[in-house]
Amino acid sequence: MPDAWRSVLREVGESPEPGIISRIVVDADGRIWVQRDRPAPATGNRHGVSGAMHDVFLPSGQFLGSIRLPEDHRLLEARGRRVWTLHTGSLDESSIAALEIEGL
Repeated sequence: MPDAWRSVLREVGESPEPGIISRIVVDADGRIWVQRDRPAPATGNRHGVSGAMHDVFLPSGQFLGSIRLPEDHRLLEARGRRVWTLHTGSLDESSIAALEIEGL
């Protein structure tokens, strides 16, 4: 996206009627992760919002629960109880982290 477009989108700000969801991820087990938190306009972050809340569903549509990722983590993939995230450190460095979910 050209920088001029990003500047305009930042000036426009949040929509008065934002979408209900921000991002959908289908994991290796077919579960559907619906991210509720939305990034600021024109941030260009395709991996979603840091520390976002996700609602998790089976492929059948059955609701399994909601999970909030730790701050500075963005969902990349999941399988079983393991979740892989993109972690951004205090110096803006990125790394892949594997987390285990309890209760899902």
